[in-house]
Amino acid sequence: MQGDRIEEIDRYISRWNNSDDPRTLARYLGLSGEEEDVWIDVSDEALKELLDTQRL
Repeated sequence: MQGDRIEEIDRYISRWNNSDDPRTLARYLGLSGEEEDVWIDVSDEALKELLDTQRL
């Protein structure tokens, strides 16, 4: 999941919730441990900023 796709996160979460996928949500979204921590502990915006810096 990259910064330009962060706006689509609700759709991916909905798909994951309605699936039998055994992966955690973070793995399903392709997030690293650091990305997951930022997303959970800080905010969606902080995750977007982190992903944007990784693209440079």
